[in-house]
Amino acid sequence: MNSAKKLIFCDVFGEESPLSTLHESNQKLYITSYLQSLNVKKVIIEPNYFDRDYLSEFSAFYSLSSRGYPNTCQRVHFFDSEEADSELFIKALSEDDEAQKKLQDSYLGFTVMRPLPLSPFGRTVLKWFDDPDPSKPRITKPSRTYQCNIGGVQLDVLGLAWQQQDSGVAACATVSVWSMLHSSAFDDMHAVPTTTEITESAHKTASMGGLVYPSNYLTTAQLLEAIKEHGFAPVVSSGEFTRGYFSKQRFSAICSALLRSGYPVVIMGIHNDPNASIGHAVCGVGFRDPEQIDTIANSVSPFDASTDIIYIHDDNIGPNVRFKIDEKADHAGNNGAVLIHQAPDYVDQTNKPSINYPEFFPHTIVAAVHKDLRITPDNLYIKGRTLAEQICAVLNTALRNNSLEETGLLFTARFIKVSDYFNDELPIELGNNSKILARTRKALLEEVRPMCLHLGVIRMATPNEVLLDILYDTTDTDRNNSVYAHILYDQNIDTCLDAIKPEIRLSVLGTTVKAF
Repeated sequence: MNSAKKLIFCDVFGEESPLSTLHESNQKLYITSYLQSLNVKKVIIEPNYFDRDYLSEFSAFYSLSSRGYPNTCQRVHFFDSEEADSELFIKALSEDDEAQKKLQDSYLGFTVMRPLPLSPFGRTVLKWFDDPDPSKPRITKPSRTYQCNIGGVQLDVLGLAWQQQDSGVAACATVSVWSMLHSSAFDDMHAVPTTTEITESAHKTASMGGLVYPSNYLTTAQLLEAIKEHGFAPVVSSGEFTRGYFSKQRFSAICSALLRSGYPVVIMGIHNDPNASIGHAVCGVGFRDPEQIDTIANSVSPFDASTDIIYIHDDNIGPNVRFKIDEKADHAGNNGAVLIHQAPDYVDQTNKPSINYPEFFPHTIVAAVHKDLRITPDNLYIKGRTLAEQICAVLNTALRNNSLEETGLLFTARFIKVSDYFNDELPIELGNNSKILARTRKALLEEVRPMCLHLGVIRMATPNEVLLDILYDTTDTDRNNSVYAHILYDQNIDTCLDAIKPEIRLSVLGTTVKAF
């Protein structure tokens, strides 16, 4: 019988803190270093916490062990203020607004500590570091707000859940899918499955006679089956090089397009070990915008293809792990994109963990998207390149005719909810002119045929300004998908496109919406 226990208020690495008694591991080293760099000071510990994921694992596996595992966890909350103590918490319990605000303002996130000696880290959400380089912002669209309630005190943290694989119920692919399905993209549409539910759905029709538990690994087919069983549409991209590796440009472009769209990506690949090919799966949760790209006249460049920093949930290390995207040969001489572990974006670099981690060569990218999104990132990217080349040619013809210097174009291809396009994208581009913003929104509502829930957006720009967006229907096949509209942010590009016959312009670019 579980008994009542008091909340614990202590220093983060004090004697009463569970972090101080953990066995040494990469996960402990990384998470403690991460917290130290967030300037963690205090913790509040709920000693009796029923965690949905662990209870599911307990029911399926650990309750049958003769070891006698408990069914409760501890939930540890982290704060960067010395004031986060019992006195402040009691004030917050009394509905003291100032006390609640102090706790929220200093809140760094939480981790669920499972009673599993070698896999203690359960559901963990930690605050992202403040972005150290605003000129190259960190894109973390898949992150969502998690609400924790401690006896009526609500604490919020923005992030994406991570956990350590336990190899009993969840292997690396399972926890990667689990993190992926926590995405902000699915908040209003789907319930997040537990790791047990993911593992069992993966074996439902694709087990090939294998044991469900202990769970050592999932095949690609099982991973896709798990995604489908939970109401999502799996999207798969495979590498094009020897051994199935990606080129750096294509890997960066696909991951960036999906992450910009709010969809995390499961990245499957092989660790570069000369003694054995070790398969692994991780979850991409963000990336850093590339540096400004100089275009070449009469050429087009995919902006996201030069992305070289991606953030990954790796169950062997921790959440929000910073990796560099490079291109090199593995130990057998096969060239391809490679992920190289780097120190995180720490404010205090003295706390960076010294983790020896092998290079990782991806061969498959998997995303779970909404079922109504039926065109693939690869084909939207190809369509974007083709259109960018055509518009670049039209633009440069006009520049030559006016004795002006020719230019090149940048493009991106991604997916976005139609409401987010209205609420977020248009204000970013037009927020300085409320009249143009209102007119553009009204034109999209009244002059464009009804648009689907998720749009394909191809954006074209010069190194200095955004020129236009092209909005695509995502509810048809890649062959038949149609265009809704093109939004022009610059009057000169509108003049250039007037050189195209009106009926061709309408069929290729859709309704013209002038946002200038």
